Amino acid sequence: MSIKVRFATPEDFDRLLEMDSIYPEEWQVTKPFVEKAWSKNSQIYRVLEHNQEIQGFLAFFPIHKNEFEQLLDSKLDELNLCHFILPYEKNKSVYLYLANIIVNTDHELRKEFAKVMINEIGEEIQRIRNSGCLVNEVGAIAITKEGHRVLNKSNLEYISHYLDDDKKHIYRGTHF
Repeated sequence: MSIKVRFATPEDFDRLLEMDSIYPEEWQVTKPFVEKAWSKNSQIYRVLEHNQEIQGFLAFFPIHKNEFEQLLDSKLDELNLCHFILPYEKNKSVYLYLANIIVNTDHELRKEFAKVMINEIGEEIQRIRNSGCLVNEVGAIAITKEGHRVLNKSNLEYISHYLDDDKKHIYRGTHF
């Protein structure tokens, strides 16, 4: 079994958007969003490949505290985050928003893919910290049952519902 995780390249964007289409249309990002976000930081998307085909990805958006708080307080739409993404720079602080963790649920190895991607979250946070960038906090909004399950097992703390929606939960913390 050949599974590897790597940074996304522009050639991967169509597949990432295809995988993102599992969400309702109002939550889906566009290709211009992905291109703008990636142009600000080419290390925000991690893709999982199996036999040279993308079977999953995660997206971490490094942003300032103000935008992080606005996002988690439903005052900033996630679809506008591409304008606020920061580069990872030594001795600079960021707040990480875990925007996506998606695997191909139709694949027979989906459980293995999920384990790899969940593990990759912690490894990616550590990689960013090892680069000298200061990660002050990590936040996420769970919108699926699987997302709730993953975040409930993490070191992130459940904070509240998002926009008074019982199905969307906000999580935050300093370690995953």
